[in-house]
Amino acid sequence: KAIVVLRNPKDVCVSFYYFSQKYAFLKNPESWEQHNNDFLDGKMAFSGDYFDHVLGWWEMREDRHFLFVKYEDMKKNIRSSLRTIAAFLKKELTDEQLTLILNSCSLKSMRETLSESGTWRKDVVRKGIVGDWKNHFSAEESARFDQKYRERMAGTGLEFEFE
Repeated sequence: KAIVVLRNPKDVCVSFYYFSQKYAFLKNPESWEQHNNDFLDGKMAFSGDYFDHVLGWWEMREDRHFLFVKYEDMKKNIRSSLRTIAAFLKKELTDEQLTLILNSCSLKSMRETLSESGTWRKDVVRKGIVGDWKNHFSAEESARFDQKYRERMAGTGLEFEFE
């Protein structure tokens, strides 16, 4: 079984911008504008084109071995998302277990665990919010991004929330 976590592309773009700046094994973006253009042009390390990457996974949506979970849905109602994941994995969760998982999955807990790991992942968690793209995209960049989003996602049945 596979759990595929998807996130809206504008927040992915912002997140990867900061991630790229932190790690020597990635090309450090020359500027936000260049990074945004590269993202829209499908020139991202590891995943290439965001839309090709996501839609490639989305082709598996009817396969019972795959569960698709959106980051935005988890942020809105993590308890419900965890119950959905548990059901997919055919695991029963007691209220106590659910509370333990909720605490372990909190941003604070993940930051502490990763910072104590001593690995390159210690700085992976940044803000953990939905909609931070609004603090980075100009109106023109957002409009260009929205156009690409509409073109690539049309007719797929996959939609994201951006706030």
